[in-house]
Amino acid sequence: MPLVYFSVIIPLYNKAMHVHRALRSVAAQVFRDYEVIIVDDGSSDGSAEVVEKLLQPGWQLLRQENRGVSAARNRGAEASQGEYLCFLDADDEWHPRYLSCMHDLINAFPGCGMYGANYAQATPEQENDDFAASVISCFRGRRCQLFRDWLIRNPMNSDSVIIPNAVFRSLGGFQVGQKYYEDATLMFKIAAEYPVTVTDQVLTRYYVGLEESANARMQQERPLYPGYLPFLLEARKRPRAGFWLRFFTMVELFVLFGGHVYLRQYERNLSLFDEFPELASSWHRAIYYEPRWRWLVRVPIVGVLKARGLLLRLFRRWYV
Repeated sequence: MPLVYFSVIIPLYNKAMHVHRALRSVAAQVFRDYEVIIVDDGSSDGSAEVVEKLLQPGWQLLRQENRGVSAARNRGAEASQGEYLCFLDADDEWHPRYLSCMHDLINAFPGCGMYGANYAQATPEQENDDFAASVISCFRGRRCQLFRDWLIRNPMNSDSVIIPNAVFRSLGGFQVGQKYYEDATLMFKIAAEYPVTVTDQVLTRYYVGLEESANARMQQERPLYPGYLPFLLEARKRPRAGFWLRFFTMVELFVLFGGHVYLRQYERNLSLFDEFPELASSWHRAIYYEPRWRWLVRVPIVGVLKARGLLLRLFRRWYV
């Protein structure tokens, strides 16, 4: 039997300047039936020493050599004793009622493989802003078709997802060695096998523009394709693969092609961007920070594919 309801797992790597924010938000939770496991993944900036000063009774700090965020999260899950696993990056934060609202969501929709909450992006300058207090007044939850919703906007992220411990262990946890999109890969694995439920309440805050963050490294390296693509290509061939999984994979291939074209154009115009740095900044921000670009790229593709499917159905009905 699980000893606590939630196990909060915080992977930590060189976040000495920001980890206090994550730990403060966990300590402020209204719902108290949880444990906290911080896994220091070989930090070299004194992050573990900062955490040691902020530890509360019952909180654990585990140390390991640097093996990546997936290994750190899996290590925390192995040491967990909770019925449900929650993950919080060391430079992000939760609303004080995050665990309370997610507890209500689990009770309202039992038996799901994953529960998620809406989230907001923020910059370091917004740390002291009011945390979406206006949307906490009422509870709203719904069943989610993750592959459909992801076409427009990720309905949850690694900070705002809660997974039953048994489901996490049955799927093997996060893919160790995968550099980017390891959280999305696990979410898709779960969504391919289990129902998913989300709430539209903004309960977590995801910080962008921080040095040494995975988001910053991804912007610099610009990976050619999402790390979850190999799984999707394999999963869509399964006999039980749903329509939205297959459809989402098709759209992602189109988006991948568009990303490749963008990369070629970016490299081709480097001299122009050097001459007009404000243009480069706008281009970069539009791709990596504005969710509208995904909408602008995908919606025409979705519309064309839907029109194509409708024409094929009409053709079969009339001429076949």
